[in-house]
Amino acid sequence: MPIPVWLATTLGISGVLLAKVDYNMVLMKFFRNLSRSKARARLHDNKYAIIPVMLGLEKPHKIQDDIDAENALTITREELEEMDGWDGAPLYLSIRGRVYDVSAGDKFYGEGKEYHD
Repeated sequence: MPIPVWLATTLGISGVLLAKVDYNMVLMKFFRNLSRSKARARLHDNKYAIIPVMLGLEKPHKIQDDIDAENALTITREELEEMDGWDGAPLYLSIRGRVYDVSAGDKFYGEGKEYHD
């Protein structure tokens, strides 16, 4: 059973053969967007949040952690290598560009421990 063209364009489906649509993916995308719009409406007090989400026009909101990270001190790779927990230096861990102070967890992150590289 082919999907109606108006529904396909609303959900962002394109292509020549609309008859070969994976309905499971279409419905998952629809309900994901619906839940995202409800969350945005609650968090940002925007009762019309469903419109940009369903049309794919939404812009990402920066959360406080991202704003703080942009204003935080940047550290080079060489400086990060020095922060290995030896000689009283703090123990830093970098994951995908974010640097974490894991000095309190030296039993896990320290030299020769389970999570050490």
